[in-house]
Amino acid sequence: MKTNLIDVTTFLNMLNGGYQNLAQHCREINYLNVFPVPDGDTGSNMKVTIGRGLKAVEEKNSVSILMQELAHGMLFSARGNSGVLLSQYFRGIALGLDGLEEVSVMDFASSLVRGYEVAYEAAVAPVEGTILTVAREGIENALPLINEDTSLLDMVSTVSKKMRASLDNTPNLLPVLKEAGVIDSGGKGLLSIFEGFEMALRGEDIATAKIEEDEPKPIDCSFFDENSSLEYGYCTEFLLQLLKAKAPVESFDIDSFIEFLQSHGDSVVCFQNGTIVKVHIHTKKPYKVMEFAQRYGEFVTFKMDNMSLQHNEVVSLRESQEKKRKKVGFIAFAKGEGTTKIFKELGCDVVLDGGDDMSIAVSEILSAINKTNADDIFLLPNDNNLALTVNQVSLLCNTCNIHLVQTRSVQEGYFALSSVLMTEENLALLEEGLNKGKDLVYTANIKKSKDMHGFSANLNWNQVAFSTSRIEAFLSLLKAIPEMEEKEFMFVFCGKDVGEEEKEELRSKVEESYPFLELGLFSGGQNGPDYMVGVEA
Repeated sequence: MKTNLIDVTTFLNMLNGGYQNLAQHCREINYLNVFPVPDGDTGSNMKVTIGRGLKAVEEKNSVSILMQELAHGMLFSARGNSGVLLSQYFRGIALGLDGLEEVSVMDFASSLVRGYEVAYEAAVAPVEGTILTVAREGIENALPLINEDTSLLDMVSTVSKKMRASLDNTPNLLPVLKEAGVIDSGGKGLLSIFEGFEMALRGEDIATAKIEEDEPKPIDCSFFDENSSLEYGYCTEFLLQLLKAKAPVESFDIDSFIEFLQSHGDSVVCFQNGTIVKVHIHTKKPYKVMEFAQRYGEFVTFKMDNMSLQHNEVVSLRESQEKKRKKVGFIAFAKGEGTTKIFKELGCDVVLDGGDDMSIAVSEILSAINKTNADDIFLLPNDNNLALTVNQVSLLCNTCNIHLVQTRSVQEGYFALSSVLMTEENLALLEEGLNKGKDLVYTANIKKSKDMHGFSANLNWNQVAFSTSRIEAFLSLLKAIPEMEEKEFMFVFCGKDVGEEEKEELRSKVEESYPFLELGLFSGGQNGPDYMVGVEA
């Protein structure tokens, strides 16, 4: 008997979550698009492909049929190299679930294997370091950690983490990515979908985008005029209906057809589904491809884009962004909405919320660097666990100078930024000031014990007190700080479980014991620790 069965409502909820999260990251994915052609449309193409696929879904009672309808809708609406490969990935998932009346977590995991296999088959010349790699390594590296007792949420979360690790490595597999200082755009799109799956399963709110056909944007011919040259050719895509009136359908040879396409272009994705042939090719002579295809049938759909025009438009957009480029930027990592807000108020351009475990992917940091758009960027990791991740960024990023401030906690980051004038006049002095600033604070926290029977007080990562009362643990912590009665300033980031009454009690007891101490009491919003404390050293 199968366990952990997945019903059709859950599957549809996941798919909608995946679409919505992809839509939220669409512009970021477009910006990452440098392969196979830097035409800035990967996110848009993937969004349209899965969005129109979802519109084609009518069956709401069977996971198997739902996936078939989704894959069929994506096939007929697939746009661009990434969109076509995405459609084939979901076609593979549909094939993996075909005929199953009940779908278990292990069935879904197996279908993801079939998904990447079909996508690889569709790509005539598969390239590693792309969406294909992320799809394959995501499930291959997750499978050993999944069994019949694994929940759907844990399974999707595991696959997402493995996809993220694979995505972070794509610049090491594809030189054009490393040269541009970016990760693969198609892989980022696929990860966004799976992270949307995960968010939907957790019941998290995802900003909604209406699922509809994108309005075609007006063509600006100034990006391709009489002085231009056709450097990149045409992105040519079509669905060909094989016709008996033109040639025997049963004897159509897809391999010979692909061989012809390869001799007239590149980035070829071609496959046959019954009597329909899907073609994607980059070619400078689309008329030859069209003429050859019409020997066997007629076009059901046809799309052709001038990639040189698209590329020139993207270059122009990036150049306009470069004109707004700043000299100095700051990126910090936080825990919770409150600390995120505080770091922004301190002047950080981007603040990344790492959650309880301060887990941030390299791809997110690279995206934040692009968004900051500065020549010199100071990174404050604010956690020991992030040091390795942040160090990788400097190896992958060649678009700016990275300055790593060795902050080991949110408290150190706050003190570092509070203690210096964030100016671009002298970078060396600024960096020195930030690193010295972090050493001016004792890092302390109060958190629940593992057995949940009390609260431990930690000073500079060493336990100094324990109490069944959170406030008593806090007061014992202060007594453990050297020369505490002489300190002039202390700040506390309160966790989301700390109520207003407790904050007032805390303030009252601190003022009673240390009347000359200035106390900054902030709503940090973190899940844990309950109190994150910083006291001047």
